[in-house]
Amino acid sequence: MRCFVWAAVAIAAVLFVAPVVASEESAAVEERLRRLERLVEAQQRALSEKDKQIGELQTGMGNQAKMAEKLAQIESGTYFQTDAAKPADNTFKVFWKEGLKFETADKAFSLALGGRIYNDWGWYSESDEISDIYGEQEDQAYFRAARLEFGGTIYKNTFFKAQYDFSSNAQGSDEFKDVYLGLKNLPWIGTMTIGQFKMPMGLEELTSSKYITFMERSAPTQAFSPSRHVGVQFNNNHFDERLTWAVAAYKLANRDAAFAQDDQREKIIFNNSDPDTDDGFDFRPSDGQANWAIGTRLTGTPYYADKDKLVHLGLAYQWQHLASKDARIRIRPENRMSASVIDTGLLPANDRHLFGAEVAMVYERWSFQAEWMGSWLERGGLDNYVHDSRIETNGGYNFDIGTATQQTVTPTGLRNGGEIVDMSGADDSLFMHGFYLMGSVFVTDDARHYKKSSGAFDRVKPKHNFDGKGGWGALELAGRLSYLDLDDGQKDDVDGDGDETGREDRLNEVRGGSAWIATAGLNWYLNPNMRWMFNYSVANYRANDIVAQGGVDRAFVQGTAEPDDRRADGHVNTFAMRFQVDF
Repeated sequence: MRCFVWAAVAIAAVLFVAPVVASEESAAVEERLRRLERLVEAQQRALSEKDKQIGELQTGMGNQAKMAEKLAQIESGTYFQTDAAKPADNTFKVFWKEGLKFETADKAFSLALGGRIYNDWGWYSESDEISDIYGEQEDQAYFRAARLEFGGTIYKNTFFKAQYDFSSNAQGSDEFKDVYLGLKNLPWIGTMTIGQFKMPMGLEELTSSKYITFMERSAPTQAFSPSRHVGVQFNNNHFDERLTWAVAAYKLANRDAAFAQDDQREKIIFNNSDPDTDDGFDFRPSDGQANWAIGTRLTGTPYYADKDKLVHLGLAYQWQHLASKDARIRIRPENRMSASVIDTGLLPANDRHLFGAEVAMVYERWSFQAEWMGSWLERGGLDNYVHDSRIETNGGYNFDIGTATQQTVTPTGLRNGGEIVDMSGADDSLFMHGFYLMGSVFVTDDARHYKKSSGAFDRVKPKHNFDGKGGWGALELAGRLSYLDLDDGQKDDVDGDGDETGREDRLNEVRGGSAWIATAGLNWYLNPNMRWMFNYSVANYRANDIVAQGGVDRAFVQGTAEPDDRRADGHVNTFAMRFQVDF
């Protein structure tokens, strides 16, 4: 019984004493936590005070640095200069923007390094009428362009550019392209450019070959656009760049000249024998005189919502004074690897007038473009025209290249069988013209881009570059129809001998030929700097066979056939492709 009592007492002690002990231990823990919280708060106040002290020290050091900088400026005499007069930071930053660029922070100095490579391949088939006269067109692969260039800005308002082409082309020629310098931001005038550059005519011509839709420009553009010459140009834009104008004066280039050198000469005989020149118009220098020209272009965008939503209109005019008294128009229609089927030969003329009209529309992925160009050759006042009859063989057919050796033209006669042709009964002018229509659509969600300041098209930038992981670049389908007519006038009894077979009788007509050319194109833009181009064209010619050529009609030189008996009516089909990179 006693054991039971002691057990009950022990149980009661546990039940009543344990809670009291637990309560005392909990109070002790809470007190320790409060002490720790007070300690953390004290440490945070101490850290904040230290941060404040550090900040004050940094501010003081910064002020000391600023004071030292100001003292140095006062000692150098630059402290009281305005911001405009202070020296610029000439440290260049280097970056990539569709090419390698160097530029200072204030953009007062800049330099761009660039280049381009066009590797062209072509396959041909022609009708018998063409192959009989010009021979079979040879399949080719060559470098259409391999250029290096650099240009930039110096002291904000002066600029320069130099570009050289190392490519062989089809004829093995290399040459300077754009080489010029100039001033910009001139009051009222805008920009002045001096050197060799493209003259102001033609939307297709003034759009860089890096950005044109087809591998080659259209036949009318090749025949009539002046392209590059040495001269001076003034140009500007207005109304948020929606109106542009340009005026240029330039010297017409004479290339591959063969000069006659004789104190008694009446004139110098010249003929451009290079069919791969930039333009289709050739000139012969006269006795101590030069061929000069002036030109102008005006463009506007009556509708402009963005660089891929616009309407472009343009007009151009060129006046070219031909001191040489003759000229020639010939081209390689829309393919530099084929023969020059369209060719007027040498035409007597005093002056040449060129007119051009442009229209283009872009709405997102759709675009349309067209141009018309016309050429008037004035011949009034020409009493005599010197014709050199030296014949050489080139590419399987005969053609008149003027003279490659010294030739004396005197009142008593001509060497090499040449003759003086009476021009007194010839008509006063000859007219030739052409046009093209083209359109394109992007299969991908991309568009052609327009540059307002130049009134021409700019680089296509795919929204998704080719990367092999779902990005395929931009894909464009295009079509173009071109027409060129280098025929004008008709045979007439100019010399009054009762027939129309003499040389003078043919001076009232030019038979350079005509052509309709249809081209389909596919362009794959892998990224902004690389594209692959595929063109298929069908050219239908009523072509000159290098026999009947206006004032220089070669059938009479050879004494073989009537000129109209050997005109080449036929066609040439071409499939060509280009692998292009530019930067």
